[in-house]
Amino acid sequence: MTTASTISLVLESARSHIADVDTRDAIRKVFEEECGAETVKVAEQFFVKLTSRAWPQETLQRVMSGWHDMHQSALFVAGLLVRLLRETTKSAGATQILLATSAAEIAEVIPEDAGVDDTAHDILFQRFARSVTGDDMWRLDRFAVPECREFRQFVRLCRIDSAIPEAMLSIAASENWNSAEYTICSELMKGWCPLEGVTGNELDLEYVHVHAGETELGHFLHAIRAWGLYQGAVGGVLDPDEVACAFRNYLIHLKDAFVGLSGILDSDS
Repeated sequence: MTTASTISLVLESARSHIADVDTRDAIRKVFEEECGAETVKVAEQFFVKLTSRAWPQETLQRVMSGWHDMHQSALFVAGLLVRLLRETTKSAGATQILLATSAAEIAEVIPEDAGVDDTAHDILFQRFARSVTGDDMWRLDRFAVPECREFRQFVRLCRIDSAIPEAMLSIAASENWNSAEYTICSELMKGWCPLEGVTGNELDLEYVHVHAGETELGHFLHAIRAWGLYQGAVGGVLDPDEVACAFRNYLIHLKDAFVGLSGILDSDS
């Protein structure tokens, strides 16, 4: 089975847990569109190429910097939670209960990232990146990947400045994708010796492994439930076109970030 087909299967499995058929079908159709298929293809090619050989240290430092910018965004989820709680305190009765329950669902997207349930995930990423690159220099701005920085800004704006339903769907799109990305990385990175001239170094893959499988799937479903509860509170509808727009927008920007990461590897091939 190819990595691309594995990504698609994990994404399909995650969607199957959504109760609303129209929401589920809207997400499926986006991944069948060119933007979805191309994003899967570019990501698959990047991870296969990355883990196929050892690389110069600077190449790995740039990759780790870019990957960090693409994923460590719990702060922006917390920002949405603040917005949602403020709206909750201004409401009353059944509306307030629905909003509070929606906020509780959003909170469950980030307990691991925030270190509430275990070691904070940014600490795990730092350990992982150190084991890949050999030091902590990847954190310097000079290793930043412009496309990944732009993607991070897109994510921030989606969650902090967008309308709350759109922000929730952006989180759902992210967690849905992550459920597949980390699952394939967990397999591809086993036995990978990333750093040129260094053999036998054991990667600290706890960061990757804890995100594979059920973890990101759970976060995805929490975000979807939060969106449904919020729409119920404000008299909105579960609009499949709104779902498709949010997921499509996320994938378009995500592809650009992976193109940037791929360019780093291409320059050293």
